[in-house]
Amino acid sequence: MRTKSSLALIGMLILMSAPYMFSQNAHDGWEEGSKFDNLFDINNIDTLQGEVVSVDSLVPMKGMSYGIKLIIKTSKETISAFIGPTWFTQCLHILIKPKDEVELTGSRVKFNGDSIIIASRIVSNRIILQLRNDKGQPIWDNMRPI
Repeated sequence: MRTKSSLALIGMLILMSAPYMFSQNAHDGWEEGSKFDNLFDINNIDTLQGEVVSVDSLVPMKGMSYGIKLIIKTSKETISAFIGPTWFTQCLHILIKPKDEVELTGSRVKFNGDSIIIASRIVSNRIILQLRNDKGQPIWDNMRPI
C-alpha cells in the first residue's frame, strides 16, 4: 500500500513539476556535486518526528534557485529541514502544511552556524516522499532536461 502511495506521489510531482522542470537550468545549485549538495553527509543521517511549524521558500546559497524549507518542532528542538528545489517540490504545500505530523530522515549538518537537516525522505499523512537515494543523490537530478 505504501508503495502505491509513493508511486502516486512521484507521478503527481512529475506532472505538477513539468512546466518548471523545463524552465530550470541544469545547474541551479541543487544538483549533485554542487556546493550545497556537498554538505549532505551520508554518514550523518538522522530521523526525527515532529510537527510542521511552517513551509517556507528560500534561496540557501547565492546562485541557487528557490527551494522549500520546513520548520519542524520535535520534542527536543525546532529545526529547519531543507527539502529541495521549488520546481521539484512545488506541490508540498498541498501535501504538507503547518500542524502536520511528519517523520523526516536526512543529513544533519551545520549551515551558516545552525544545525539543519538536508532531507532525504519525508513521511506525512501516510505518504512517503523520497528526495534522495540511499547514496544521498538527489532524485530530481534524474528529472532534469538534457
